[in-house]
Amino acid sequence: MEKFFKDALKVSIASLVISITLYIVIIAFFLLSVVTANIFGTVIKIIVPILILVTILGFIYSFFIKGKQKIPFLTLHFVSLCVLSFGIYLAVSFQGFAPYKYLHKKRTLCSYRQRVFKFIGIGGIRY
Repeated sequence: MEKFFKDALKVSIASLVISITLYIVIIAFFLLSVVTANIFGTVIKIIVPILILVTILGFIYSFFIKGKQKIPFLTLHFVSLCVLSFGIYLAVSFQGFAPYKYLHKKRTLCSYRQRVFKFIGIGGIRY
């Protein structure tokens, strides 16, 4: 383990592979979130802190890489941190945008609209 952490390139590569794997897991659970919404929330609460720590570790170790490989690894880890930051920003921004209790509530038309739609001929429409 000591040899692994002494080689900055190996740590950076491992961090990048773990980050990509965790991004794939997040995307997979997001695509399946229609069926398992509660599991998606739990997975996000567990994976995102791990992803942040792994990405920061890889970014720090990228500074100690020698040679021409330093710039691509720094760039990839920086992009990963930017994606994480933007995702967290969006999650916080839209947190109260559409509360869950209003998304699945069936709403009926008010009586005036019902009369107008009935007059037009498109009676019992719900929106």
